[in-house]
Amino acid sequence: MSTRLDPTRPAQADDSQPAGGLQVRAREIFLFLICFFVLQTSGHVFSPDGVVVGRVTESIAHGRGAQVDPKWIPAGYLYQGTGGARYAKYPPGLSLIALPFYGVGAALDEIAPSESVDAFTGHRILWYPALDPHDDWRFFGMALTNSVVVAAICALLFLFVVHLGYGRRAALLVALTAAFATPLWHYAKTFFSEPLGGLAVLAFALLAETGLRSGSMRRCFLAGLALGFTVMARYAHVLLLPLAAAALLPYALRVVEERKRRVQFLGAIAAGAALVLLVLMAFNQARFGTPLATGYERELVRSFRTMGTGLRGLLIGPGRGMLVYFPAILVALLTFRKAMKRQARWTLFTWGGFLVLLLFYAQWHEWEGGWCWGPRFLVPTIPFLCLQLAPFFEDPPARRWLRWGGYGLIGLSLVIALSGTLVSYTDYHHALREQYGREHYYDVSLWDWAAFPPITYWGFSPWSFFFPRALATPSVWWLAGLFGALAVYTAYRGRVLVGRWVGQDRGAATLMERGAEGDREAPVLTVPPESRGDAKRAWFLRERTLWAAGGLLAAVVCALVSIHSGPHVALHFDFEQQRYGKGWESTGDAFGSGPPQAFRRDQPEIQGWFGSRLVNTSSPEDGDRTGTLRSPVFRIDGARATFKIGGGRDAERLYARLLVEGDEAFRATGTDGLRLAEVEWDLSRYRGRRARLELVDEAAGEGGYLLFDDLRIYR
Repeated sequence: MSTRLDPTRPAQADDSQPAGGLQVRAREIFLFLICFFVLQTSGHVFSPDGVVVGRVTESIAHGRGAQVDPKWIPAGYLYQGTGGARYAKYPPGLSLIALPFYGVGAALDEIAPSESVDAFTGHRILWYPALDPHDDWRFFGMALTNSVVVAAICALLFLFVVHLGYGRRAALLVALTAAFATPLWHYAKTFFSEPLGGLAVLAFALLAETGLRSGSMRRCFLAGLALGFTVMARYAHVLLLPLAAAALLPYALRVVEERKRRVQFLGAIAAGAALVLLVLMAFNQARFGTPLATGYERELVRSFRTMGTGLRGLLIGPGRGMLVYFPAILVALLTFRKAMKRQARWTLFTWGGFLVLLLFYAQWHEWEGGWCWGPRFLVPTIPFLCLQLAPFFEDPPARRWLRWGGYGLIGLSLVIALSGTLVSYTDYHHALREQYGREHYYDVSLWDWAAFPPITYWGFSPWSFFFPRALATPSVWWLAGLFGALAVYTAYRGRVLVGRWVGQDRGAATLMERGAEGDREAPVLTVPPESRGDAKRAWFLRERTLWAAGGLLAAVVCALVSIHSGPHVALHFDFEQQRYGKGWESTGDAFGSGPPQAFRRDQPEIQGWFGSRLVNTSSPEDGDRTGTLRSPVFRIDGARATFKIGGGRDAERLYARLLVEGDEAFRATGTDGLRLAEVEWDLSRYRGRRARLELVDEAAGEGGYLLFDDLRIYR
């Protein structure tokens, strides 16, 4: 094999540093950003697209393939496939990547009390039951997926910028700009697939370049896998494959001299991409009976139209314009000539990819991407657009107005990106629908500057962060403490990251002693190298001990704040198990052996229930069943009780009552309908006494049923 260096790549002092040092710094960027993005998670998956993708992840995790239960899924998101099963139209990339995060959510669901769903309430609209603890925690886990994806984008971007010959300071600034001054910051909180597509393309570029330069067949094959996976993230990204080949071929011809080796390397890349595409075709074959079917066929019939409106909206529109949500792109245009001199192939790929996706989606019937924030469909191009900022950070323009204007545009991008993290975009659109009406609100969100999200978002309350909600929910005090410790650890990772560049760690490496105070002629005593190493290790040990103590203190403080932030639940009957459990007594046939699912296709929809199950004595087969249900005996350790009750209004035959030491203390009946109402009992006079709950259904005929759920006794 014979290789030679790219003659267009300038030699840099940083290139003399060992590759391991670069990997350490990239890992520091990755860890810091993961911590930061997890800390600002909303804990929800808001879009119906994301919920459908999450349901596919759930099906795969439970061994059901990719079929999706249509319950809770809006019309138009599922298509009938082989065997009559329902499937999503989306490729499986994000669903597969989300599997470990689904596992995290499932593990949290196992240890979290059922009343922890209080930490997930408050949003105007969700596309899954907001009071189902199983869904809440699983989607909480999957909502963390893009936190890791965007952190990985920024870490790889740092490595790529250095590989292209720029200094590490410029590379760090490019990575931090991508993290905090672009729409990627917002999309780290979402469950859309576009960031994954951007990560896959960026990984391809870095692996292909380093693989060809170093002669690594394995890296070339991995580069092909990454290139194919961008189509696995979103089908439209197949348009980027020819551009990737056009960017890579001239580089391969220049770097690898031997024709045979060149063919082998390029063949490894092509084989990796082909393997992923074959897997995708097999996936489509299993879903829809043909390898080229995607689920988008019906949309393609009506998808393409004149692109004028789409171009205007995706470039300068207040709802989705790239120039509006990422004004720093103008800095990338300013540095075009410098970038062409340093990285012509990837500069052309950047603007070519941006243009191709822009022209394609401008004709799409839903060019705006539905309910989302900013130019969702153009997000995969953002890492490469940030790459074009490297010449600006490396060598700022000599003219002051250009230099400070560039920094001003980047600062403006940061403020706009920050606004995108404040609230849920579904809450925003729902508020517009209430204000402007169902027929006009969407046009307002796309074209009216008065509804420009980076301005209107600041007026929303509360902010869409899970951490403050955890601090206000006693049942998740343990998670509030974990988030408190994570906040301190994030600060520590940030200090380490900044310390690498500003040289703060040098103070621990060199120690000097002078003679008597004021004696200017006293010799300087330099500590021997081995002693300096010992001093540095001791200094780091003291620092880490202090940070660890701070993290422990923060965890304790946050846990205590959460515990004392509201009423503590002393007893909770949530009825979320298939059977009533030990100590429950049932007579007659009205209540069965356990609480049924709240959602049943054989009856009208019940409203106001908690979780996924409730006590329900209605039956489509036999409405005349009667019986009673009694809870185990418990001690009243609180001052008040709340519960939800519905069904027939008949205080003599349909009711819930509290028996205190055998005597009836309270009684409540239904609402004469399927909507459960919340009832509160004052238990202060019975504190410390023994009691049990009794539910009675002795009514027959229409309206002769009882609905009951979510009894809580608060201290």
